[in-house]
Amino acid sequence: MKGPLLKELIRTKSVIGAQIGLSWQDSLWEQLAAKGKYENTLYAIKNFFLAHSLIRPVVIELEDGSWIDSDSLALLKALSRNISHYPILLLSTL
Repeated sequence: MKGPLLKELIRTKSVIGAQIGLSWQDSLWEQLAAKGKYENTLYAIKNFFLAHSLIRPVVIELEDGSWIDSDSLALLKALSRNISHYPILLLSTL
């Protein structure tokens, strides 16, 4: 795994964990304000998919893309930036 990506995954472990109800005392997640939690969540999810794509190609399908909410759109925008060297495919149906 690429060094900077691995470091970022380790750094944001508590951010990803918080998305599924896990918590660690004095973790990064607990130290962040609302805006920091939001932004770190976007990039932690992106890095999760980037890391997974290094193991095997990733296909992300968004059904009914015309109904996407603003937070999901922000995630897709973050996820789609600078990924040309990763085997990730984003599909959306209207």
